[in-house]
Amino acid sequence: MSDISIVVPVYKVEKYLNRCVDSILAQSYTEFKLILVDDGSPDNCGKMCDDYAKQDSRIHVIHRKNGGLSAARNSGIDWVFNKHFTEWITFIDSDDWVHPDYLIRLLECNKNNQTNISIGGFVKSYDETAFSEITTDSRKVAPEDFWVENQGNATVAWGKLYKTELFKTVRYPEGKLHEDELTTYKLLFTQERISVTSDELYMYYQASTSIMRSAWNPKRLASLEGYGDQMIFFKEKGFERAFRESKKLFVFSIKNHLNQIKKSDDKNYRLFRRYVSNYLYSRYHSIIMSSSLFSMVYVRKLIVEQFFSIRFNVLKKTCKENGIKDCFRKIFRLNN
Repeated sequence: MSDISIVVPVYKVEKYLNRCVDSILAQSYTEFKLILVDDGSPDNCGKMCDDYAKQDSRIHVIHRKNGGLSAARNSGIDWVFNKHFTEWITFIDSDDWVHPDYLIRLLECNKNNQTNISIGGFVKSYDETAFSEITTDSRKVAPEDFWVENQGNATVAWGKLYKTELFKTVRYPEGKLHEDELTTYKLLFTQERISVTSDELYMYYQASTSIMRSAWNPKRLASLEGYGDQMIFFKEKGFERAFRESKKLFVFSIKNHLNQIKKSDDKNYRLFRRYVSNYLYSRYHSIIMSSSLFSMVYVRKLIVEQFFSIRFNVLKKTCKENGIKDCFRKIFRLNN
């Protein structure tokens, strides 16, 4: 009986799929079920998945209409709950690959530390990078400490081993990019402690055609939604350090969006900029209006000079005369 479910969404990765699946089949821990979710891939991926299933009874293939990464992950999660429940679940992206001891190390971390989530290290790879030797290192930490100190690794869905029951009421948001920013923190912060190992167990492949490196489009605004929702969550739950960090990420994300829009050759540049301002105001005006978010000069300059193309000295005078909240209300209305 398998103890671990491995969910791998598959879409247009014909070039990389063998590397991913072969690394899973080479695991030193063999009691797993591999769920390959063919997300309506138009290439040969669906057949490749079926061929693997014929060779190994631990593999189950789901063929579905294309719905995106979140929908594919959710299909895998639903299958685990409805057809083949396992105690643990992990996610691997189909262009990435894992260390032969990926499963056993994460499982040992959880069992030795009596935790429900374990997290391994990862390496960004642009080629066939080799793994480093692993150790027996592991520690038990508070989720907030890990999130503040390792925000990147704390955000991604992959490279972690979760108790499956944590997904009883959690699914990834379908139809959105940056699904991890919208989901992973909800799982981590339900726990008093999580397990962490510095062992590099996961290879995160950086392809030049990656969605995250492509031209800007409004769907990318989901990252702002993620950081904004994190701010609200951390503030309400009393995680002050995480709240302060999420505010910085929120502002950085705005700056990143603006820089990407400026680099875009799209003829609708001004429309996109207005779209961003409307999006921020409609969803997060209460946070954006809060004086704490604008307590640092560089934040005010960023939001106003770069985002709204308004001279900072003019804003400063206006805010002094009318108050900062009223000032920003007027600015947002001007940009509607």
